Amino acid sequence: MSKPPLNLIKGKENIFIHIGPSMNPTLKTADVVEVAPCGSAGLKPGDIIVFRSPDDTKNISHRVIRIEGEKVFTRGDNNNKPDDYSIDSSKLIGRVVRAERGKKPLHLFGGAAGQIWALGLHLLRR
Repeated sequence: MSKPPLNLIKGKENIFIHIGPSMNPTLKTADVVEVAPCGSAGLKPGDIIVFRSPDDTKNISHRVIRIEGEKVFTRGDNNNKPDDYSIDSSKLIGRVVRAERGKKPLHLFGGAAGQIWALGLHLLRR
């Protein structure tokens, strides 16, 4: 039996609280994200996903940077380097489809627009 996802809002199986700075400014601590279940086949580079950490201790929200077969490679918008691991379907919770900060909706970019958004953020940080 798998462990229940962390940061899950009780009674809401697809609503999570984002924690941590790795996706700043796109997502910030205490932002609420709605996740739609999907497999790696339903993802595109630039999408934001939620997945279980490799050690299965927490959920992570990061952006897809590439997909190779069933393996998904990610990086946080505020991180200089890609994650040093890949995600497979057993760790994937789903794709972020909606988010809000303080009850105000956030505009999230996915796919090609998400790739451009993330690239712009990385260039600004340099």
